[in-house]
Amino acid sequence: MIRDVQLLRQRRRKRITVYSNLLSVATEGCNQQRRHSDARAKQHRERDRGSGTAEEEVVAKDLKGEEVAVTQ
Repeated sequence: MIRDVQLLRQRRRKRITVYSNLLSVATEGCNQQRRHSDARAKQHRERDRGSGTAEEEVVAKDLKGEEVAVTQ
């Protein structure tokens, strides 16, 4: 009886360790993916800023003298 209880506790501890390790791996994978996405977004922002392809709306006047929004 005592042996059975000890075995059950041992299995439970082992199961908790396995689940904990799985959770750590999943969390690290999510963190890695987020860092990768952040780095790619930063890279795209810098590329767009450097090449002048980032679109920007400015106010301009049309032929009639009315203000209009123009995308540059």
